Amino acid sequence: MKIGLVTCASMLDQVRQIVPLIPQDQFVIYPVLPCCLFAISGDTIRNQVDKSVLANEATIIIYGSCHPELNSLLDMYCDSNIRKIEGNNCWEMLLGPERVEKYLSQNSWLGNNSFLTKWNREVSKSFGSETRNGQVASSCGIEELTAFRFESNQPDEEIVKREAQKAGLPYSIHNESLDYLKNLIQSAIDKAHIENEARIASGLSPKAELIPLSLLETMKEIIYIIDNSGKTVTFISPIIEKLLSITTKEFKMTFLSTQNKGGYLYKKRSQIISKRSAFITDCLERGFEDPLKIEYQIINGKGECRWIRETLNPQFKADGSIGAFAGRIEDITEWKTTEQQLTDLYQNEASLRHELETQIQNRIEFTRALVHELKTPLTPIMAASDTLSSGLKQEPWLNLAQNINKGAFNLNKRIDELLDLARGEIGVLQIKKIPIDCIELSADIIQYIDAKLRKANLRLVFEHDENTIFIEADPDRLRQVLLNLLSNAIKYTPGSGLIKIKCFRTSTDVVFQIIDSGIGISSSDMAYLFEPYHRLERDRERFDGMGLGLALSKRFVELHGGRIWVENANEHGSIFTFTIPTLTPVKPEHLKLGYKNKRKSYEAAVN
Repeated sequence: MKIGLVTCASMLDQVRQIVPLIPQDQFVIYPVLPCCLFAISGDTIRNQVDKSVLANEATIIIYGSCHPELNSLLDMYCDSNIRKIEGNNCWEMLLGPERVEKYLSQNSWLGNNSFLTKWNREVSKSFGSETRNGQVASSCGIEELTAFRFESNQPDEEIVKREAQKAGLPYSIHNESLDYLKNLIQSAIDKAHIENEARIASGLSPKAELIPLSLLETMKEIIYIIDNSGKTVTFISPIIEKLLSITTKEFKMTFLSTQNKGGYLYKKRSQIISKRSAFITDCLERGFEDPLKIEYQIINGKGECRWIRETLNPQFKADGSIGAFAGRIEDITEWKTTEQQLTDLYQNEASLRHELETQIQNRIEFTRALVHELKTPLTPIMAASDTLSSGLKQEPWLNLAQNINKGAFNLNKRIDELLDLARGEIGVLQIKKIPIDCIELSADIIQYIDAKLRKANLRLVFEHDENTIFIEADPDRLRQVLLNLLSNAIKYTPGSGLIKIKCFRTSTDVVFQIIDSGIGISSSDMAYLFEPYHRLERDRERFDGMGLGLALSKRFVELHGGRIWVENANEHGSIFTFTIPTLTPVKPEHLKLGYKNKRKSYEAAVN
């Protein structure tokens, strides 16, 4: 039976010693760097487990649960003969949890040969003498560096002494056997045998089939092999001639060389080769590294510029040592082209957005300046016309003064609308909510427009289901919305017509409806009705104003979190509806507005 051992590299020497002592099985070791020192991704562990599961009848995981993704990762291999030996970390696997707890209770800092030799630099940077904030070991209450000899003369006492001095701690060295780890591995192997025999007895294959080589050969990827010295390319997929238009000989000559010899021409050749060389050197020194992943450009045999993604991995022999390096090359030119196109589109969109924002800002600044320039001379005109209207008694001078006053008042109103619109566009238009009674507010507005209704010979009916409907809203802005909608209804309703105001409550909103008996609105106009400066074509000569009323009404309603829309009535006329959310109930005793109590139904009519 062939068994793969996926082991923490900190225990690699110990596992190598144990494996020859267990008879009758063939073992292949797949080392993984310890996650207590290195940022090891779940993909790195899965890569080694995948290799073992595909190549062996069983897989034993000799790695601690200290990696947060390990247990969930192993759940993915539900149909494989795979098991993890007991132990939350390497020390519990080597010594047993009880003995580890004993040393930790004595404030020991545990170390073995791998920690004190191969990875002393990482240990020092993690919690030893070279940490950014001082010696973590000392600050955590560690009182002693406790080292263990699982092999003869390893670790050497001089090494232990040197590391202890670096950390500013005393030290001790203990000789230990590998019996505990050996028993754990043997137990896992016995269980793997039982599961394997059970699969065979039930008629199942002892292991999943490998991916056929013929399928791998059809993949659009180039596979290459570098020898264990990292100096010579020993194999390259013949498909390279089809994908990159260079021969295998040209690739072997130029892949690891810093000299331009034709064939595989790099852009930034020296940087790419340096990265690959440093990766190979680190693997040979430490025994394992995360896969190297790089992207770069080349000039292929046809003189075309192509984008390449390269991945390089160490390949291990049965004893866990590196036997070679295997790499994969993908042509990602199309993907990079698409990525660049998306980047260009994004930059173009960002440029257009910036240009639009600049134009909007310029318009806002112009509006601000215009409002200021108009308000300054308008203020004395309004004051003077008020005085004239109050003091004059004779015609035609009284009528002229009143016309001037009315024109100045309307102009001031248009300027205020412009200012509100500009504030809304830059997001500084605000509302101030207080508790109000919607019935009282509506009744007050009806009283205010009563003269207009009489002059236009219109009838108005106010319908509501309750005597009081409390809500938190900005009374001034809500008043503007209702006045805008009622003013429009008066404009577009012919004499002797009817206007209705409805106010009622739903489970989430207070709803207002203004229904007129006018001529309605075309579907083409409805699409733009709430946009600034939009005026119905038929009204351009009939009515004054700049078409800001409905746009501002929409903005005021949305600032309250509500919606506003329009639809034509069944027979004729229009129905404008808007909602204000009732997020929090308002108690009557908290009501602050001083509107007078009104009757439940109001009717203003002129015969």
